[in-house]
Amino acid sequence: MTSLQSPSPEAPDEHHDHDDDHDHDADAWASANSSSSAQPLLAIAVSEDAQYPETAASPSISRLLYASHFLSTWNSRLFEFGAILFVANIFPGTLLPTSAYALARSAAAIFLSPAVGHYIDAGNRLRVVRLSIGKSTSL
Repeated sequence: MTSLQSPSPEAPDEHHDHDDDHDHDADAWASANSSSSAQPLLAIAVSEDAQYPETAASPSISRLLYASHFLSTWNSRLFEFGAILFVANIFPGTLLPTSAYALARSAAAIFLSPAVGHYIDAGNRLRVVRLSIGKSTSL
């Protein structure tokens, strides 16, 4: 059986025959992840047999997230394809500049990924998101 809890600290606790350790873990997780008194975007489902609380998104939010991911991926792939065509058009007699561009891009991804991943994991999440979409990082 699954019950939904709001992660806000003002929400009443609903305990339905759960063991105390699981309830304590779920309450600690919910209080650590609560932000403000605003209504949460995702509800937290606490299941008897689950070790961690599950999140349930509304269908409209899921559709928007899928559409955003699709458009972002489409943009990335279209840029990669267009950049190669652009470089090939600038240097029509050889594929050396096109290959050098692809090699430099791949090498940058290989060597910079650990540093970028560490910055994302250790950094302030709001600042990281703002930086990734190109907005000002000043709060």
